[in-house]
Amino acid sequence: MDLLSPQIAGYFGQLLNGALLTLQLFAFGIVLALLLGTAIGIATLSRNIVVQALWRVYASIIMGVPSLLVIFLIYYGGSAMLTSLFGRSHGIEITPFRAGVAALTIVYAAYVAELVHGAVRNLPRGQFRSGRSPIDQAGV
Repeated sequence: MDLLSPQIAGYFGQLLNGALLTLQLFAFGIVLALLLGTAIGIATLSRNIVVQALWRVYASIIMGVPSLLVIFLIYYGGSAMLTSLFGRSHGIEITPFRAGVAALTIVYAAYVAELVHGAVRNLPRGQFRSGRSPIDQAGV
């Protein structure tokens, strides 16, 4: 089957729109996941037991649930949850794009947080000590 056959050429515009939408979802999702995941990863370095327990619960639930299920839960259950929180007068509606971005952010923020947490934990203690040393450029 030829890539530019008449059967496929008629759908080229729709395929291009789908590819652009996918790139937009990726761009928004990855930026928000990196920001949220880095913040969560730094927060998990805390010695607070409550913060660590909340992180472990969040990580095991989110990493154990398929991404498609999270998308469905946010899209179908998100508007109901927001309506129950803020009342019907606000008319809150979650669009498919927003649900996709929110789901990708929630799922991949957990993986980014785990990466940040592991990366910082694996740094040698000497790196932190030398970073805190009061030597200026002239002393080096």
